[in-house]
Amino acid sequence: MDPETHKKVLSKSIEALKSGHRAYAVALLKSLLKENPDDISARKLLFKALQESTGVSRTNKLQSYFLKLKAEKVLSSGQTRRALELLQQALELNPLNVSIIVAITEILSTHNPQAVELLESIDVEHIQDTNLLKRIARAYLNAKHLPMAKKVLKRILIVQPADLESQKMLKNLEALDVLEREFKSP
Repeated sequence: MDPETHKKVLSKSIEALKSGHRAYAVALLKSLLKENPDDISARKLLFKALQESTGVSRTNKLQSYFLKLKAEKVLSSGQTRRALELLQQALELNPLNVSIIVAITEILSTHNPQAVELLESIDVEHIQDTNLLKRIARAYLNAKHLPMAKKVLKRILIVQPADLESQKMLKNLEALDVLEREFKSP
């Protein structure tokens, strides 16, 4: 990201914080930190943005986020085991962070029962973020848990009824069900 764009995004995040749009500010700051994890001003603002209380201390939220960033970087260099260790540490610091759980399940093999257990620990009924819900649905698909994938896709369509990608995925899964019943029936 060029310095001018960086400055604009940082300004937008400050404005978002001042106007009470914490979620938007957090998203902007996270995008900045993904580009440059050492950006002190973005780190300080993110710390401020994460001051809302969810039962997890601000320090733990922040440490958890930076561990997740580091895990993503380590994973991109092919160090899967180390990435899982970092994500596990992040989850211990912030057990309410669903995106960490999803990241772990995305790394685990498709037939790993641990992945399914982690996925099942997520209460999708209260998630509004459709991108996160799509990642959860894909993780269920990779784990061959089609009924749960359909449940998550239906949740996406409740949150965002016009989501064509989710509509298509759900129709495909329902078509698979029909085919499966046809082949099983005598």
